Amino acid sequence: MKVSYYNVMFPYDDSYILFNTLRGAVFVVDSETREVLMEGKLSALGEELTDLFTTHGIIVKNEVNECDEYRLMYEKSKYATNSTTLHIITTYSCNLACTYCYEGKGEIEQKSMDTKEAERAIHFVENLTESNNSSSLGIELFGGEPFLNMPINTMVARELEKWCEETSRNFSINAVTNGTLSTQETVEELAQYKCSFLVTVDGTKEIHDQRRRYKDGRGTFDDIMDGLWRVRDSGLHIMVRINVDEYNKEYIVPLFDFLKEGGLEDTLISIKPVFNSSPACLSYGYCLPDTEELRTINDLCHCARERAFKTEEPEKVLPQGPCSAQRSSYFTIDPYLRLFKCAILPPYEENSAGLVDLESSRPLLNSVHTDFMLRNPMEIEPCKTCEYVPICRGGCPVEIYQTQGTARGYICRKPEFQEVIQQKLLNIVKKHSSCDHALANGERR
Repeated sequence: MKVSYYNVMFPYDDSYILFNTLRGAVFVVDSETREVLMEGKLSALGEELTDLFTTHGIIVKNEVNECDEYRLMYEKSKYATNSTTLHIITTYSCNLACTYCYEGKGEIEQKSMDTKEAERAIHFVENLTESNNSSSLGIELFGGEPFLNMPINTMVARELEKWCEETSRNFSINAVTNGTLSTQETVEELAQYKCSFLVTVDGTKEIHDQRRRYKDGRGTFDDIMDGLWRVRDSGLHIMVRINVDEYNKEYIVPLFDFLKEGGLEDTLISIKPVFNSSPACLSYGYCLPDTEELRTINDLCHCARERAFKTEEPEKVLPQGPCSAQRSSYFTIDPYLRLFKCAILPPYEENSAGLVDLESSRPLLNSVHTDFMLRNPMEIEPCKTCEYVPICRGGCPVEIYQTQGTARGYICRKPEFQEVIQQKLLNIVKKHSSCDHALANGERR
C-alpha cells in the first residue's frame, strides 16, 4: 500500500485537515497520523485506520496509477451522454445596457430566430439527443434577452416537449432572462412547460440600478422583483444569479435579507465573479478569478447558506470532470445556427465551433471544437503533477481560450486556490465538529 498522490493537509487547531482531491474524502487527523502519512510508514496506522483510509482512497494499492485514473475519468466524462443539454439563443436583441455585458449590450448583434431557423434548430437538437442516446434533454433559452422573441421560445418549448414525450425522454427547460419582461402572460405561457427562471440581480436596488439598466438609463430592480414574485406565485423554480465584483460586493448580503423578507426564501442562489479576462461562467462552480474575488465568492456563498438559501456553488469540495464546454453532449446554438462550446463565446464568429448543416440538421464542426474536446489537464505539464488538478482542472477552458488562443493551455492560481479550498474545508469541519465517526463523504473527526 502507498499514500495517495492527491492527499493535501491544512492545519486545524492542534490537528490537521486531511483532504483527498481525487475522491473528495475529508478527515481530521492528529499530528502523529499526519507524520505517518507524510513519511509513508503505513504499518504504524493500525488496522482500523488502514481499512478506513483504504476505503476512502487516502491510501491505495502500490500498483494503482492515480494520475492515469484521473486522466481516464476525465476523458470518459467528456463522452457521457445520458443527458443532452443546450443553450438556444433565440435572439441577440436586448432591452438593457448592463455595464459589464460581454455581448455588446445587444448592439453588436440583434438577429432573432425566425420560424424556419427555429425548425432547423429543433431538428438539430432532436438529432443530437437521439445520436447521443440520451434519456433526458435540457434546454436553456438564452439571449440577448430571450423574452424579446416569445413566439420562438414557445415554439421551441412546445415542439421539444412533445418530441420528448413521444420518445419517452425527460424534458426540462430553463429561461436565462434579465427578468424585466416576466409579465403575467409570459410566465403563464412558460408555466405550461414547467420552465425554471434564472434571473440576475446584482445587489439591493441602490447598486443594482447602477449596473443593470434599461437603454434609457432607468434602473430595472423594481420591474425584476415584480417579475420574480409572479414566477414564485406560479410555482416555478427560481435561481437568482448575482455577478460580483469590487463595486457591489458589500450589497450582496443585504440582498439576501431582502429576498428572504420578500418571500423568496426558496430561491436558489448562484454567485459568480465578474473578472477581466473572462465573463462569469454559467455552469462551473470553480472558475478562478484573482484571490480577493475568489475569497469573496466563497464568503458570500457561506453567508447565503447561513440564511438557509441553497446555493448553486457546492458547499463541499469535490473532484471535477470536464465542464460543459468539453462535453460532446453540449452546444450553444445561435440564430445563425452557429454552434459554440460555451454560452459566453457568442456572438463572435471566430469562437464558433461549427454550424448546423441546412440539409441534414446535423453539426458541421471545425478546429475550435477539436481544440476544446482534445483538452485534458493531465496532458499539460504543470497540471499533471499538481495534487489539485482533479478540482482545478487547470482553470476555465474558455478563459484560457480567450486569453491564449487555444483551450489546451492552463491558468495557474494555486496559492489563491489553496486558500479558498482551505476555508471551504474549515467550514465543513466546523459544521460537523460534533461528529465522532466517519460521515457519508468520508469526513471524520
